[in-house]
Amino acid sequence: NLFNGIANGWLVPFKYYSFSDDLDYANIKVSKDGFIKDVDSKKIYTNQVYLDNVVQKFLFYRKSKSIVFCSSVEHAKIISLEFIKNKIDNQVITGETDKFKRQAIIDDFKLNDLNVIIAVNVFNEGIDIPNIDTVLMLRPTLSSTIFMQQLGRGLRTHVGKKDLTVIDFIGNYKGVEGKLELFSNNKNLLNKTGFNLEEFNDFEEVGCSFNFDFKVIDIIKKMQINSKRLSRSIIDEYNDIYNIINKQVSILDFYEHSLIKPTKNNFSNGYYKFLYNNKLCDFNEMEIEFMQMLVDTAMDRHYKMFVIMSFLNTSFASNVITKNAIGQTGLTEIKKRRDISMKLNLDYDQLKLLTDKQLITKFVKMPCDRLASAHPNIFINTNDDFMIKEEVFDQLRINEMFINEIRDIIDYRLIKFYSQGRFNDK
Repeated sequence: NLFNGIANGWLVPFKYYSFSDDLDYANIKVSKDGFIKDVDSKKIYTNQVYLDNVVQKFLFYRKSKSIVFCSSVEHAKIISLEFIKNKIDNQVITGETDKFKRQAIIDDFKLNDLNVIIAVNVFNEGIDIPNIDTVLMLRPTLSSTIFMQQLGRGLRTHVGKKDLTVIDFIGNYKGVEGKLELFSNNKNLLNKTGFNLEEFNDFEEVGCSFNFDFKVIDIIKKMQINSKRLSRSIIDEYNDIYNIINKQVSILDFYEHSLIKPTKNNFSNGYYKFLYNNKLCDFNEMEIEFMQMLVDTAMDRHYKMFVIMSFLNTSFASNVITKNAIGQTGLTEIKKRRDISMKLNLDYDQLKLLTDKQLITKFVKMPCDRLASAHPNIFINTNDDFMIKEEVFDQLRINEMFINEIRDIIDYRLIKFYSQGRFNDK
């Protein structure tokens, strides 16, 4: 991880400077990856106060070789022109830049006098430019993976390079706290009250430093207040539902009874982790991890649920289920749902032409492979069997409450799957 990489000298430490971009994102759609449409970029990024602030901070803090990450091609053009107006020579590289031109720009940056590259949707990974010593973050990404990839472009060691300067412009868009949690001792800053630099002590021990503009601290504090309001509303809603149904409120119960939907927008760490952190359930930490995994696992098709149904059909009597049992479960469920599925125009026109043996093969290989590869800390996939790891299974208390919860999660995932926008008939 990042901390160990710096501690062992494989990566250079960094000096992190965070500033507010003073922009209003209220009517701007920001994708999770941090992209903003060109038409919206023209609305928001042509603000001269913003441009002056970016130029001023960049000129003051930059070193010699800088990468600037922007949120759209239009954003990059705006920043490039503003830099040129301020005598900052630069080149723009986007995903559409010809590969020969791109390589020529990179070579000029590595070996010659070009000191600034402005990038859009490139350099997130797989690029080797170790002499980068400044990263200017102007892309409002909500993805910690992309943020780390961009940061990583400058962390490579290089002769004479002591550290990396990171200049990060932060806005008032939801989810911005995620990037700060990557460096913090506390992985849920919004559950805190207040904000202080002691959160970042671990990284400071390996030579990193953190500097936050007062406006950034105000943004985080306002988000903390709003998060607590939402948390309070969710807890009140949970208790109301509990009083109606008189049992543990599963994600399916919450989905069916509440106007606050159990999505990542409302539960940043997930529905079950929220319950656990607020002492609203009796499940242990491993059970919560297992349940939240079932809620979060990607599901282009619903076949993954057949694997979990196979364990459910045996009441989780063992941590091992045979591939044949999974196939039979899948076959039974498909036959049950064929009337619905054909009506929904899924791929069942093709599926109904397959033999039972072919259907079993289809329902076993893909979901088992994907579950095991996506969650190797929980599952093991072999030629004949699919297993929940013993160290995980031993911590799952297989009782009626647990089994009912898993059943509700499966039903929730299937209801959500069948009611996605491309299907009209729930």
